[in-house]
Amino acid sequence: MDYKIRLFFFLILLLTLNACSNEITTFECNPIDNGDNYNKCLFELAVEQGNLDICEKIQSYHSYTSINTKNCYEAVVIAKNDPKLCNKIKNDESDVRTCLSTIAKNKKDYEICLEINSYENEKSYTNSKYGCLADVGELKDDIALCVLSENSNCFINVAKDKNKTKYCNLYSDVSQMNLCRTILD
Repeated sequence: MDYKIRLFFFLILLLTLNACSNEITTFECNPIDNGDNYNKCLFELAVEQGNLDICEKIQSYHSYTSINTKNCYEAVVIAKNDPKLCNKIKNDESDVRTCLSTIAKNKKDYEICLEINSYENEKSYTNSKYGCLADVGELKDDIALCVLSENSNCFINVAKDKNKTKYCNLYSDVSQMNLCRTILD
């Protein structure tokens, strides 16, 4: 008799814990539904739970839909705001750089920008290391990051926000220095 009572309370406890769990399983997404609805359900579930494994279940049979495994990975990684996960995005280096840049801006953390593989001729591109440093520099009003980024817009915007024409003197290029002063005056 004692055994049956323990078993009964154990089952009640198990059912209660299961009902209280707020994690929805992929069983909630019905694969018999229209494929787009199923994929949308999986996408939302993956982002909500921060679970990259759910993205693997998305069926990529329509090329025109924006819901695919790659976009799911990107959405989960950005939602989790974890730069270490950017390398899980299965496509090309450009997607990884975009991911790192987005998270760096979200966190206002320039060190994440330093993880971006960039090339010398990419200084003006947003998702390059230098573009990321400029964006974070502007977000933080940090002139030092603007200097590192070698981005004149960042430099001028931060100088303007701080109303400091003395920052214009940091330009090595005289024409840039004069332009900066003109804009701030």
